Amino acid sequence: MHDHGEPRAAQLRDLAPNDLASRIALAIGFRDWAYRKEAVAALNLKQGSSVVELGCGSGRNFALLEKAIGRDGHIIAVDLSQDMLTRARTHASRQHWSNIESTVKTHRLRRW
Repeated sequence: MHDHGEPRAAQLRDLAPNDLASRIALAIGFRDWAYRKEAVAALNLKQGSSVVELGCGSGRNFALLEKAIGRDGHIIAVDLSQDMLTRARTHASRQHWSNIESTVKTHRLRRW
C-alpha cells in the first residue's frame, strides 16, 4: 500500500481484488472492498488464528483474512453452493494459499 499522500480510495484500490464484481462495484461507486477490510479488521485476528467464513462465496475475503492470520493461521470456508466453493478453491490455489479448508453446508436453518 502506498503511503505518500495518495487519497484513501487509491490506497484501497491497490488492495482490492481485480475480479469483475469488484471492478463493477468500483465503477458504480460502491467501495465494497473498504467495507470488507473494516469488517476483517473488526475481528481483531492475530497471526496464527483460525477463522470460519460463513457464506464465503468465491473467496473475495480470503486475501484480507490471509493477511490477518498469516501462513500459520487457518481459514474454514463454508458456503451453500458447490459452484461458489469451486471458485473459492480456484482463487486460493492461484494465490498458493494452502491453509484454507472448504466445505459445503446444505442444512436448512430451523425456525424458532
